[in-house]
Amino acid sequence: MTEKCRPRWGTRLATMLGVAAIGSLAMVSPASAAPVNGDIDFAKTGSITIHKHEHQGTNGPVIADPEGNGAALANPIAGVTFTAYPVSSLNLQDPSAWDTLSSIDPLSSAKCPALNVPGTPTLNGQTLGAGRAFGVTNAQGISTLGALPVAAYLVCETGATAAAKINEQANPFIVTVPFADNQAGAPTNSGGWIYDVHAYPKNGKAVTVSKTVDSAHELGLGAVLRFPTTTGIPRIADIAQFLNYTVTDPMDTRLDPTNVDSVEIGGVAVNSSYYTVERDRNVLMVSFNQAGLTWLKSQGGKDLVTVFSGTVTSLTPVQDTGLQDGRIFNQAFLTTENEVRPQPPVNPELPPLTPGGPVVPTVPVDPQNPFNPFDPQNPNVPPSTPSNVVTSHWGDVRLFKQDANETGTGLNGAEFRIFEASAPYAGTCSIERANAGSPLSVNGETVFTSTDGLVAVPGLFVSDSENPSVNAATRCYVVQEVKAPAGYVLPTGDAAFKPVAVTIGGTTGYDLTLDNTKQNVPDLPLTGAQGQMLLMIGGAGLLIIGLGATILVMKRAKQRS
Repeated sequence: MTEKCRPRWGTRLATMLGVAAIGSLAMVSPASAAPVNGDIDFAKTGSITIHKHEHQGTNGPVIADPEGNGAALANPIAGVTFTAYPVSSLNLQDPSAWDTLSSIDPLSSAKCPALNVPGTPTLNGQTLGAGRAFGVTNAQGISTLGALPVAAYLVCETGATAAAKINEQANPFIVTVPFADNQAGAPTNSGGWIYDVHAYPKNGKAVTVSKTVDSAHELGLGAVLRFPTTTGIPRIADIAQFLNYTVTDPMDTRLDPTNVDSVEIGGVAVNSSYYTVERDRNVLMVSFNQAGLTWLKSQGGKDLVTVFSGTVTSLTPVQDTGLQDGRIFNQAFLTTENEVRPQPPVNPELPPLTPGGPVVPTVPVDPQNPFNPFDPQNPNVPPSTPSNVVTSHWGDVRLFKQDANETGTGLNGAEFRIFEASAPYAGTCSIERANAGSPLSVNGETVFTSTDGLVAVPGLFVSDSENPSVNAATRCYVVQEVKAPAGYVLPTGDAAFKPVAVTIGGTTGYDLTLDNTKQNVPDLPLTGAQGQMLLMIGGAGLLIIGLGATILVMKRAKQRS
C-alpha cells in the first residue's frame, strides 16, 4: 500500500460523531416567530406524514407543497419506522415557548436511540413525553401518524427493516402541530397554520456490491479470468462529501499477473484521472482521489463496474489459507464513507490490510480475510461492504500409456493433444470434439508427452459459480494420440480419440489407461537353431523318399528274374 499522509480512522470517526449528518434533515419549514394565540385552535388535532426517500445527489432540496399535494419524491424508502415524542416542557399557548423552539438545534441538542434498539431520546433542557410510533413507511416511503394534539414533537427514526438497507440513521427533527405556513401566497384554506404536516427526512441507503466471473474463453492453465464487480454509488446529502470510495479485490494468489481491466459507469469509461490503482502484494484497489470523490457525488444512484482480471497459474491449495485445491476464490469489497464537510480529503485513506504491507511485505494477504480486524492505534476502522463470493473450478488430467501385452509397463514418447468436447456437460462423455482443428493450450503447451507412461495435463477448466453449468463437478474433454511410442502402432480414426471426464481438484491416480501394441516384425532369413531344425526335417524327408525309391527298384528287379 502506498504510504501517504492520511487522517487516522479514529480521528475521522470522532469528527463524524461530533457532526451530525445534516443532509438527513427532514425538510420542514422553520418555526415562525410567536403567533397570535387566537390564530391557533388548541382544541384541534393534526397529523404528521413522513415522506421517506434517499438523498437526491447534488440537486437542491426537494420541497413539496406544505399540504403534501406535490409530485411524488424520487427514490422512496419502504420499511422505516419513526416515533414522535411530544416536547412536554413547552406549552405552545405560551409565546415564549415558540421563542425557545426557534433557538433549538436538534442536530446538536437531540439524541435518538439507535435504529432497532429500544431507548429513550433526549433533548437538551427539555422534557419529552411518551413516544407514539408511526407505521412503517409504505412502498412510496409514506407513513402518517394522526390524532396529534397541538404540541412540538421531536421525531426520531427508530427502526428499519433489513430490506430498507439503511446505512445511516436520519437526524432527529422538531416539528410543530400546527405548523406555520409562512410561504408567500399561502393557501387561503390554511388560515396561516397547517395541522396536517408533511416532513421529508432523507437517508443514505446501504450500497450494494455484486461480483461475477465472465464465462471462461480459455480452458487451460494460463487462461485469464475476468471478474466484473458492480458497486453502488450512494446518494449523499448536498452538504456532505465523500471521505473515500475504494473498490478492493484481494486476488487469489494463484492468479498472476493481475490487472484492473476497466472502470466504467453505464458502459462509459471513468476518467482515469479520477482514481488510482493501488497494488499491495496480491491486492488490487481502485481508489478515487479528491477530484474523483467530488465527481462521484454527482453520480449518486448509479453503479460503478470495475473489472479485475488474473491469469490462472496453479490449482494447488495455498498454505495457511482456506483456499481449496482447484477452486479459484474471488470476492471484492467496497469502502466508502461521507460526512458534512466543505470538500473531500486531499488524500483519501485506504482500508488497512492484514498483515500490514510495510511490516511483512512478502506475506500475501488472505483473500478470504483481507482486512485488519483491529488496529490498536485506530480501533474504529469502519467495515467494508463485501460482495458475494465467486469461484472458478479447475481440474487436471493424468493418463497412463502402457504396452497392451505387458500391463503396468509405462511407455515413453507417446504424444497427445486435448480438445474441448462438443457436449462438455453431458452425462456420458463422447469422443465428439467442439472444434477438431483447435487443440487446447495449457500453460502455452498443446502437445503432452508420456514419461514412464505418465501423460500430465496440469489444469483444465471445469465450471464456475456464475455461468452454466453452475458449479458442475465434471466437464468432458477429448484426448487424441498423435504419436505412438517407438515400435508401437499409432491408433487411427476414432480409435485415436478417447473421452475423459475432468473433475475439480487434482487427480491422485489416473483418469485413463491407454494401451499400445507393438508393430508387426517382417520375415527374417532362416539362421540359427530354427534353420537347422528345418534342414534336418527336410533331409529326413529326402532320405525317406530315397529309401522308398530303392525298395521299388529292387522289387521290380526281382519280378524280372
